[in-house]
Amino acid sequence: MNSLLSHDGMPQIFVGIDKGTIEVVRHMSPQNIHKMKLNVKDVDRPFTVGNGIISYFWGASKLPHSKDKGCLTYESSNANHTANYCNITKNDMCEISIGSFKNLEHFIFESAQGEKLTHFAWMCPERTLCCALECCEGPSPAPRWLVFTIIGIVIFGGLVCLYRGCCTEEPEAQDKKR
Repeated sequence: MNSLLSHDGMPQIFVGIDKGTIEVVRHMSPQNIHKMKLNVKDVDRPFTVGNGIISYFWGASKLPHSKDKGCLTYESSNANHTANYCNITKNDMCEISIGSFKNLEHFIFESAQGEKLTHFAWMCPERTLCCALECCEGPSPAPRWLVFTIIGIVIFGGLVCLYRGCCTEEPEAQDKKR
């Protein structure tokens, strides 16, 4: 999340307290640290970090929802990047508290209306899981051939039992035949 506060990213995402530009504080010593309020320009637009693969939103309430029909396209607020979300009911929604980042503990993030923004949220594609601030490979589903093989063996075993009569005759009747 360091790039969120970078020289390039900061002016595109945040508005200065006086509605002007923001100066990036590179080195803060413990003696002069105080909470710095950062007003987010547009809380409805996501931002990207690093290589821009994942779009981060300002809390789960800003994520695309399953009630939204079709595909949705979002343009990043800090980079020339668009993210498309389709079939969002299948996506894994992830969220993490901004307070869990030590390098962000001296900042208060707010919307233009004064709403405190306390979480980052993002979505992971199908078959991936939320892990830290990324999406990791999830467990792979069992191959279809394996599922069909197991079902076939069970059915075949059941038919063999029925044919031989071992499952339908009582043990006393089998003893009398011998």
